[in-house]
Parts: sequence; structure tokens; C-alpha cells
Amino acid sequence: MSKVHITLVGGQPAPVYHGIVATQPDYVFYVCSQSRDSRRAQNILKKVLKKMPCGWYSLHPTDPVTIKSFAESLAERFKDDEVTVNISGGLKSWSHWFGIVFDKYPNASVVYMDQNNVLWNYRTMESSSG
Repeated sequence: MSKVHITLVGGQPAPVYHGIVATQPDYVFYVCSQSRDSRRAQNILKKVLKKMPCGWYSLHPTDPVTIKSFAESLAERFKDDEVTVNISGGLKSWSHWFGIVFDKYPNASVVYMDQNNVLWNYRTMESSSG
């Protein structure tokens, strides 16, 4: 069982980076959009975390059927791993659907990195400094 960290990427790389550092995963899967800010954040993360095994996917920004379906496919893909899903970045539509989908899986925890660099685990309702 690997530790997989799925992270939603928006314009700010800091909450994504700090979520990865706090969870110490074996593998990171980045969900990005085609916006200029998201691409800039991707480039920064690639440079800073260049040795971290990872995968990338560009997800539709607003279509709920596409978003939910993709979240479900990731949940199924990583069902045998220990999963954290960082909803701190990316779009609100993504955070909503990824939270709903992954909350149903006992191997997954939805996490949020707040402005004070505190990581909140919404499964356990506990926090830790990132």
C-alpha cells in the first residue's frame, strides 16, 4: 500500500507544496486546469519537487459530470492505497466533488491547508502544522 497524495492545483503553489510536505507521500497526483495561473503553479511545483514521483491531469474547470466522474476514477484507481486529497488549491467545483467522492472511501482523507499553514484532516477533524 503506497501513500498517494492527490492535490488540486490553482494559482498558488504554496498550499499544494505544504500539503505534500506535511503528508510525506510516495506518489503525488496533480489535478490542474489550463489557466495561466495553474500552469505557472505547475511549473514551480515541478522544479521544487522534481524528484517526487508524480502524475498530472488537466481537468475541465466547471462541468460537474466530468469532475465527479474523474474524481470517481481516481478513487477507484487508488482504492488499495492510503490516499490524502488536498482541496486547498484548484477550483471550488473541484473541491466540492473531490470531497464528496473521496469521503466515501475508508482509505482516503480529505485535507485542507489553511492560511496559517495548518493542515486540517476532515476525516479525523484534527490539525497539524505543515
